[in-house]
This record gives sequence, structure tokens and C-alpha cells, in this order.
Amino acid sequence: MPTAPDNHDAHDYAERIRERLPRRLQELREACGLSMYALWMKCGVSRDMISRIEGGESIPTLHVAARLAHGVEKTLMNPHHPTSTGDSWAGGLTRMSARRFVG
Repeated sequence: MPTAPDNHDAHDYAERIRERLPRRLQELREACGLSMYALWMKCGVSRDMISRIEGGESIPTLHVAARLAHGVEKTLMNPHHPTSTGDSWAGGLTRMSARRFVG
């Protein structure tokens, strides 16, 4: 059975997202004027989970990330430019997460 190629670029990209995502979520939440409690009420992700994500203790699943994006009035996908460069929720990485996700 063939093995998958070792893709360091994909790994590095994932690590950059993991490193930047906590601060980016906090920035977006604060830009919307939302406390953790208000974001919880708006999107249904618990205040404890929001705190763990912003603190870098937890990485959200796609479902949780989509709910948080909705809470800060952003989207996860830009179907027109899925890999173009620019800002993202993870703070300036490629737009795999979408242009509208940041505003």
C-alpha cells in the first residue's frame, strides 16, 4: 500500500493557524464588542470553551469554528478565492478560512 507524501508545508500551515487562532478569535470577539458570555449566548459555544480556545488550551473542531465565526458575523469559506493570500481568522495566513471571515 502506498504511503502519503511527507508534506511539511501543510504541517507548517496548520501549526501557524494553531499558534495564531487564539489571539485572532479574541480580536474578532472584542471588535464585535462581545464578552465571552455574549458570544456564548450568540453562537452557543460555551464560555468555558471560548476561554480555552482563546487561551490556546483547545483547538476548535470545524463545527465549533463555524459557530464562532457566525457569532462574530464572519464566514469560514470564500468560494471565489479559497487559497488566495490575505487576512484570515488565524491572523494573516492564506485565505483558506476566507476573506469574509475577517470582515
